[in-house]
Amino acid sequence: MIAFIINFVSGIPEIFSSLAFVSLEFFIESSNIFLLFFTTVPIMIYNNTDLNKDKIILDNKNKTGVYQFINLLTGKSYVGSSTNLSIRFRKYYNYNYISSPARDKSIICSSLLKNGYPNFKKWLLQF
Repeated sequence: MIAFIINFVSGIPEIFSSLAFVSLEFFIESSNIFLLFFTTVPIMIYNNTDLNKDKIILDNKNKTGVYQFINLLTGKSYVGSSTNLSIRFRKYYNYNYISSPARDKSIICSSLLKNGYPNFKKWLLQF
């Protein structure tokens, strides 16, 4: 869950941009502060990143967007973005790329190697 706090100045809320993948769940009023809670609503869900890899790459050819990997074993998630999703996803499906010493500190690459693609689902959050 993502939380935003909007302070009021002279009774007028600060301007904030709404995102296409965020929906308003509820709000709480406290003094002169509104606390708004949002939840992520994906625009596309791939439940098995291993079986759907060709579809994932093809569906996202030349698209810019925000994505989320969700580890089905641990419940942890990784959120990323790319100006070309198909190239980014192709890299994640390349063993030489994710196992490269240059990726040692990449949480998603380490998790993909440790847990395997079938234990992840992928959400596309925004194009």
